[in-house]
Amino acid sequence: MSSTLFESGNDIDFVASCPLGLEKALKYELKSLGAASLQVERGCVKGSVERSLIGKLNVCSRIAHTIMLPIARVKVESEKAFVDWVHDRAHTWICEREEIRFEADAIAHKDAPINARSLNFVFSDALRDSLVKAKRPRPTRSKFQPQYRFLVVWSRDGVEVLLSSSGRPLHMRGFRRGVKVNAPMRESVAAGLLSMGNASARFAFHDPFCGSGTIAIEQTLKALNIFPGASRKFDAEYWPGDAWGLKQGFGEAKAEAKAKVLSSLESEIRLSDWHDNAIEAATQCIENAGLRKYIEAKRLDARKSILDDDSQTIVSNLPFGERLATNRLQLDGLYRTFGERLQQTKWHRVLIFSAHPKTDTLMGLGKPEKRWPIPSGKIRSFLYRWSR
Repeated sequence: MSSTLFESGNDIDFVASCPLGLEKALKYELKSLGAASLQVERGCVKGSVERSLIGKLNVCSRIAHTIMLPIARVKVESEKAFVDWVHDRAHTWICEREEIRFEADAIAHKDAPINARSLNFVFSDALRDSLVKAKRPRPTRSKFQPQYRFLVVWSRDGVEVLLSSSGRPLHMRGFRRGVKVNAPMRESVAAGLLSMGNASARFAFHDPFCGSGTIAIEQTLKALNIFPGASRKFDAEYWPGDAWGLKQGFGEAKAEAKAKVLSSLESEIRLSDWHDNAIEAATQCIENAGLRKYIEAKRLDARKSILDDDSQTIVSNLPFGERLATNRLQLDGLYRTFGERLQQTKWHRVLIFSAHPKTDTLMGLGKPEKRWPIPSGKIRSFLYRWSR
């Protein structure tokens, strides 16, 4: 590792959080964006990068939830020692301004002398007291557009305080705003599944169980080189001044991302569903994403919508028995008849995301080429891949 945000040096440490099971996909993505010394941990990837590239990670990552920057580390044994340390240091972590709003979250290892909820409270109080002691305005803790979002982690190795450079979670693209969806898939999960399964934009694409269209929309954005953060703001852009050498990188990353956008798709992207409410939701999401020119959601029976094309990739998030299906026999029949249709047609690759314990058996496509465990909340689910 290199250095924390406030330490000297061109390279800076970062922690990129992500959906469970997609850490390796995120590592590959971050490496392609210029990050180095990457280490995979549960739910995140740690590494280092040039300060000027923190903006690029935020603008271009499709899989990360947030890019956190370590700002301080300490080895303490007690709650009191931690509070004293925050009292002495916290006023140096926030640039002075008339009105200061912050938010905090905490993670405490089981051996820590304090639980996560209490750690959050004592950190927030100590941070406020530190600024007041330094004759600075008393900060307000607020979830409404905070300028600073802290994460405190107490592990076996000590305590680390991190600051989010992202702000609003990166997976919140904005195209689902105002759309009511049952059990929606996070955008970052969809992007991660496509990356793990190697759904290349060179091949035709079809999602016959599209729901609100998240998977097909993410595939379209990737195929058109539209990066998710090219038109949004990040917390680091609002920090006063540029003492930490980050702001210019955000502007450069956005300009570079916008210059790479393509005007047309290399291959057709299709999405369909049998349910009217799904088509309505998908159509609204496509409109919100600005992709109406490129893709259209159609009402079709999934078992009849598959075209005979040996160059196509078929990707679907199939109904989960625990979440959406009320009749197990009916659900099994859906898997079986959909699998039979796939057996009768030509395709290049099939990617199925499901929590059904008999997915591979019911689909009847033989042993999957790959099977990755990717939890869906607390539900045990997998991404299956078959290739011809």
